[in-house]
Amino acid sequence: MFTFKKAEPATYHSEATDAEFKFRQSTEKEREELGMYVTSEGVFNNQSNLWTDYILHKDDYYAAWLLNDFSGVQQDGKAHEIKRFGLPDKADLIRQLKEVDPKFSPWFESHCEPPEKKITEVAASGELVDTGTLPAVQGQ
Repeated sequence: MFTFKKAEPATYHSEATDAEFKFRQSTEKEREELGMYVTSEGVFNNQSNLWTDYILHKDDYYAAWLLNDFSGVQQDGKAHEIKRFGLPDKADLIRQLKEVDPKFSPWFESHCEPPEKKITEVAASGELVDTGTLPAVQGQ
């Protein structure tokens, strides 16, 4: 039997806006796909302004690319639906979120770190010793 396990989205709850945002896991493949998408939009759909905006705001577009869903985002009393947002609209949403919620940028940076950077090993006190701190031992 084949078992497929889909990675759970990372959720950011903005205390400043009381909105919730769900992001797919960050990978190198996701970054490559975003670059290919923006390039193809510029070439095939005459969206050169998308390429320019992407170059100026790469982090915002990457966050927008990973954005799966959100809740608590409204305009004029009406809730927004993610399916009505294109990539530039999502990037603009991320920019506005960064302006009103200073905690978002550090959270998103940590979300994008590779797993090996997230794992830190801390040695127990006295476990590691620099050889320069040991006194010389005289042989008998």
